[in-house]
Amino acid sequence: MSSVLTPEASRRRAEVLAWQEKRPPDGPGETGGPDALAQTLYELRVHQIELEMQNEELRKFQLDLDASRELLFDFYDMTPVGYCTVNDKGTVVEANLTTAKLLGVPRARLIKQPFTHFIEPADQDIYYLMLKQLNQTKAVQTRELRFRQSEGQPLWVSLTVRTAPTADQGPVMRIVLSEIAEHKRIETEAIAAKEYAQNIVETVRESLLVLDAELKILSANQSFYNTFQVSPEKTIGNFIYNLGDGQWDIPELRLLLEDILPKVSVFNGYEVEHGFPGIGQRFMLLNAREVYRRDIGSKIILLAIEDISESKLAKQIQSLAFFDPLTGLANRRLMLDCLQKALSSSVRHKKRGALMLLDLDNFKTLNDTLGHKQGDLLLQQVALRLKACVRDGDTVARLGGDEFVVMLEDLSENVLHAATQATVVGQKILASLSQVYELGDWKHSCSASIGISLFGEPGETADELLIRADLAMYRSKDAGRNTLCFFDQQMHTDLTTRVLLEEDLRLALQQDQFSVYYQAQVNAQGRTTGVEALLRWQHPTRGWVSPVEFIPKAEKTGLILPLGLWVLKVACDQLALWAMRAETAHLTLAVNVSARQFRDSDFVDQVLAIVKSSGADAKLLKLELTESVLAANVDDLVSKMNTLKAAGIGFSLDDFGTGYSSLSIIKRLPLDYLKIDQSFVRNILLDPDDAAIAKMVIVLANTMGVQVIAEGVETIQQRDLLATLDCHNYQGYLFGRPLPIDEFEVFANRD
Repeated sequence: MSSVLTPEASRRRAEVLAWQEKRPPDGPGETGGPDALAQTLYELRVHQIELEMQNEELRKFQLDLDASRELLFDFYDMTPVGYCTVNDKGTVVEANLTTAKLLGVPRARLIKQPFTHFIEPADQDIYYLMLKQLNQTKAVQTRELRFRQSEGQPLWVSLTVRTAPTADQGPVMRIVLSEIAEHKRIETEAIAAKEYAQNIVETVRESLLVLDAELKILSANQSFYNTFQVSPEKTIGNFIYNLGDGQWDIPELRLLLEDILPKVSVFNGYEVEHGFPGIGQRFMLLNAREVYRRDIGSKIILLAIEDISESKLAKQIQSLAFFDPLTGLANRRLMLDCLQKALSSSVRHKKRGALMLLDLDNFKTLNDTLGHKQGDLLLQQVALRLKACVRDGDTVARLGGDEFVVMLEDLSENVLHAATQATVVGQKILASLSQVYELGDWKHSCSASIGISLFGEPGETADELLIRADLAMYRSKDAGRNTLCFFDQQMHTDLTTRVLLEEDLRLALQQDQFSVYYQAQVNAQGRTTGVEALLRWQHPTRGWVSPVEFIPKAEKTGLILPLGLWVLKVACDQLALWAMRAETAHLTLAVNVSARQFRDSDFVDQVLAIVKSSGADAKLLKLELTESVLAANVDDLVSKMNTLKAAGIGFSLDDFGTGYSSLSIIKRLPLDYLKIDQSFVRNILLDPDDAAIAKMVIVLANTMGVQVIAEGVETIQQRDLLATLDCHNYQGYLFGRPLPIDEFEVFANRD
């Protein structure tokens, strides 16, 4: 307690001193006389003042005591160690804030709860054993066990329990909880490291050396002595490089121990070839690891040496049996084995494959003029170029002479798509092989003819495929060489048509062969509220070409970028014109945007520039996205959409429910409309599943606060059912087909 007096106590003490100065002179005096009375009054007053001083001192002591108690409780809650009190019934009656934080629950939920409620069931026996030993020995008990946090995660805790008497509750247990998660992690890692090192020792099949930090040999196993014919006396304590009179001074070993290992601590699979006197040339696989030894206070190196000479020899024999010695490619035997497996796999997994047989054009002339050595150099370079043109899982083989095989697996299930994939690889091969070859001092140009046979049908054999590919290859040679041809002539014709389609697409853009048609979108009252812009192509000789045919081709070739911008410009110009007429000023206009367009880095700037230059009201423009857009970078997609949304442009998600939809993604998109795909509307009256999907889209749209529109509505019955499902916006032939602008405006003016 503080010795500093309060102002009141100081005043009382001064008064006592003053009274002492007035004290009557000492003397016997007469009993009952004036002096005796004065003496009595003096003593009473002094006693009174001293009592008042004591009371003041007691009040000060009480204040100090209250402050000390408050400080004690603050320390009790702020200490990083958990404290709690458990009564003789096992119930928590008191706990500090740290205990609550450790267990992840409010302190109020701890009180009156059984203490075992917070202990992992598997560790409760440890706690009961502590209580038993506490009752028997009365000594403090400490154990490590796991507690359950509120989120269900186990927490390692060091638990200390002791008994303590109380005045009102009887004997209780005072419990201290200390989190030891980091300690247990370090302990677990130490055990794992020890087990790992022990596992290395146990699994080494051949030889093991233990080296100190100075690369002296501390120990070796018997396999090392037997394999390399050295004695323990000349091994232990010797530098690794001095072992066997310098036989182990191997440059690759120095590189491993002095350069690689200090940087990475663990290095496995280091292959070394070295000759030893007496035992000959050996192939060794080295595995090295640095381990810190606490008992000696420094690191050691575990060096495991596996003699792989026999397996190397076996691989060399196998290589001669299955690989072409000149090029290193698979030979005919291995190729046929791989082809047979590919045939079975393609049928089982419903995937197409392609067998390419290629022959170098005029190779015999090269051999006859420059010699076989130059011919071999050419074949080796051809092999390297072929491998560079295919995937790791594809097979490249040399059948003999200048004939090579390339086998492609895991192509599309669709025959035409698989043929396209094979064509892409074939064209890549032709381009690569036609590059100039440097054959020593000579430069040589060469081309190839390729025959392709697709596979994936049940019952096909390797021999049949080779015959087909061979026939196709000779057809390529007949076609003028440096080309490829498919065995199926109809397929070849179809591919040629697709190539011509690409050329026609480019020409159509230049000659303005495209046009925009408009299809009405109506509300529940049948009033036209919006329009969708649809691209149409009338070919000069082929007539109308379906968007289903040319849009995917435009996507693949990149022509969709200029084509899409053209459609957007036409649409925005039309919006600006409609804004000038009262009967059409309210119409919104939806324009389809492909995933390829949205991925273009300039897309947002291009859209904003077109809207600005046209004078169209951005709030009336809607961009329709297909679900394929969601397969791209979602963060980039959301960022672009938000930028356009800020300018007033709206968004509709088309073909909803048919592709990449994910609610976690869709909820991030600033959408205005969800469109029920026509594939669900078509059979909505017949298929309960389609009706359920349509209802799901409507409920989702309502939940997200966006509108919903059904496309492909062709009958009144479809519309009525959609209306009962709470969908009141429609698009389809029931309300109008896609029309050119003049016919559409006549149609729209009927409202």
